[in-house]
Amino acid sequence: MVEDIQEILRDGELGYEIINTYAQLLLEEYDNLPNFYLIESQQKRSYIFSADLMNTFLLNTTEQNQQMFGELLPDAINSASYLIFPILCKSHWTLLILDTTRPMWLYYNSLKIQGRDSYFDASTPLRLAITKYICSEMRISKLEHFSSTAYMCPTPKQQPNSLDCGPIVCYIIQHYINNDVDGIAQSLTKHHVRKIRADITHKILSHKSRSWTLEMHKSEEEARRVHMAS
Repeated sequence: MVEDIQEILRDGELGYEIINTYAQLLLEEYDNLPNFYLIESQQKRSYIFSADLMNTFLLNTTEQNQQMFGELLPDAINSASYLIFPILCKSHWTLLILDTTRPMWLYYNSLKIQGRDSYFDASTPLRLAITKYICSEMRISKLEHFSSTAYMCPTPKQQPNSLDCGPIVCYIIQHYINNDVDGIAQSLTKHHVRKIRADITHKILSHKSRSWTLEMHKSEEEARRVHMAS
């Protein structure tokens, strides 16, 4: 929606649809890379869950969550090395990532937290439920020693009083999709974050099936003239 794009441009919050759309476009972009570009170390794939999965999990009954996990997790684990869960809690975005290659949970939070991290606590029920499901319902050798413990990853911090958690989450997702986890910066300037916002806007607005361009307008006008002439 236009309002979503306006929020990005005025340093506002990023909603579910922006996170979901940007992640999908990144995956499509990665899948379209020529084979010779993908060296062996870049064969780790990412599976990104919908940004509103956490809300669905909290609203569901235990039985409904079991069914949801059964529909989502087997395919994700069999097809990807990184299972990425964007988490929105109290208007703040964090990331939970299940690295199936080690295997272990990873947690990213762009806020400077002193003391207990309430955002981490809020994501814990989902992490525990997924861990329990994998250990009890799935028999996968690579997850034989899988634990619910999460490692707090160094995360570039947002500026005080900013709403940049969404762009930073998108930035980290991009590095995972591109197999460049080691390239995640320890810090980001406001200028860098605005470049991330610009990239999100550009990818969404330049995607043919999701936007509208001058060329499309000209084509529509030409088609309209031909129809009227006939």
